[in-house]
Amino acid sequence: MERQGSASIKKILLKGVLPRRILVTPVSNIIRVKARADYVHIYTSKRQGSEIPYVRSHTTMQTILRELPKEFIRCHASHIVNINHIQSFTAYDIEMSDGSIIPMGYSFGTSFQNLVSSFYPVFNKVKGPV
Repeated sequence: MERQGSASIKKILLKGVLPRRILVTPVSNIIRVKARADYVHIYTSKRQGSEIPYVRSHTTMQTILRELPKEFIRCHASHIVNINHIQSFTAYDIEMSDGSIIPMGYSFGTSFQNLVSSFYPVFNKVKGPV
């Protein structure tokens, strides 16, 4: 199934569990997604009036990844990241703009590096292992 193009989606509807509310969120504000049992936690920047840094939604990682544009990549069985919010990364983990450290799954490393190199061509000039 083809994923959405980066220019095609500007906002996404996030259906929260608690409180039961649908939030209209700019896709650029989504930092990362984390799987939690039958739910996902969608971490965003700029959530005014909320002490909780994420929206809890009853969906699967596959479903949400299909809805997000190409800047989002699954880097671990339990994590999806927005490459526009990556601060740094190694072969083992990724540091995000919110300060979180996300583990890099072994089987996701190649696809992660391919996506990063397609968005940041200078990556191809880096020598040695990441």
